[in-house]
Amino acid sequence: MDPSTELIRHIDALTVQMEKRNSLWYTLLWGVFYGVGFVIGSVILAAILIGIFLPIVRNVPGIQQAFQSGVGVIQQTTTSASTTH
Repeated sequence: MDPSTELIRHIDALTVQMEKRNSLWYTLLWGVFYGVGFVIGSVILAAILIGIFLPIVRNVPGIQQAFQSGVGVIQQTTTSASTTH
């Protein structure tokens, strides 16, 4: 087979592959999978980091008071929201 004919065949095959990868549906699907994977990975990483650092941070006095204050605000908000409905 002639080398130039083989080269043209390979270029045509690459062109077809690039057209598939540059299509709207391929790009959309890739973006959805990437976004879902990013969110799932971030949630897993956050859960691991919270599990590691929460026992350490819980004993720090200033952070413990801020945490308790935040919990109190959330409880007041949920209590007032449930009584108004």
